[in-house]
Amino acid sequence: MKRKIILIDDDKMSREDFSLIFNETEFQLDLAANSRDGLEKIRESSYEAVLLDLIMPDLNNEQSKTAGFELLQLLQEEQPFLPIIMVTVVNETKSAVKAIKLGATDYITKDTFDSQELIAIVRQAIDGIIYKEENEKTEFKSTLRWNQKAKMFDKNIELECMRAISAFLNSEGGTLFVGIDDNGSVIGVKQDGFVKRDHFQLHFGNLIKKHIGIKYANLIKYSFRKTKGKDFFRVDCKKSKEPVYLKIGEEEQFYVRIGASSRKLNMSETVSYVKRMN
Repeated sequence: MKRKIILIDDDKMSREDFSLIFNETEFQLDLAANSRDGLEKIRESSYEAVLLDLIMPDLNNEQSKTAGFELLQLLQEEQPFLPIIMVTVVNETKSAVKAIKLGATDYITKDTFDSQELIAIVRQAIDGIIYKEENEKTEFKSTLRWNQKAKMFDKNIELECMRAISAFLNSEGGTLFVGIDDNGSVIGVKQDGFVKRDHFQLHFGNLIKKHIGIKYANLIKYSFRKTKGKDFFRVDCKKSKEPVYLKIGEEEQFYVRIGASSRKLNMSETVSYVKRMN
């Protein structure tokens, strides 16, 4: 399966050139001609990297010299782990510095790179991800179901993942990474004992259905990623407009994100919090 990346650029010739560059590689390059189209595609699919132009139609479909910066800022808020490489004709140091400060992985001018260099930069951006610390929108789990201390499959480990997801849904959204330890190091998902990725995803989908509810599946996107030869599992959660309760047997529990942890609220706290949601 090819690794999905996207180019957002209003220049038709650039889109054609980049399509040719990535045609015979391990990447599948999707295309968008403006900020609005690019954002919609990113929200609807799972990409491993974004190639982003600077000057193009913005989210209001108006030509803008800063459209790329605006979209970069928005994507940093929504998907902080998504590598974004600025690719533009603007050969200015101040623009490059601004892009990096806003969170871009790299800044490339179209007249100064060759195709092999670009492919290498994209590979490095994806495989060399430096994971940020856990925070209110990010949580790492070493495994989905394997208890590393007890050396056995453990439903409590599964519930820890489900707690994080329900807390993200009830807060401002966030991302759960499975196969990454507390230090941000990728350890992979082999310990969970699934022969195929599909088996892992099916099991995960069943956990969502059982403990979160199929009703909220449209707010949860998940996919496998690979870096340095190891698979990890990424789960992106959007904020829910209504309360999401974690179902454990006959009991329903309500979780929110407080800093870098998922906190269970008692009844009075839940009532107060739900009122503020509406």
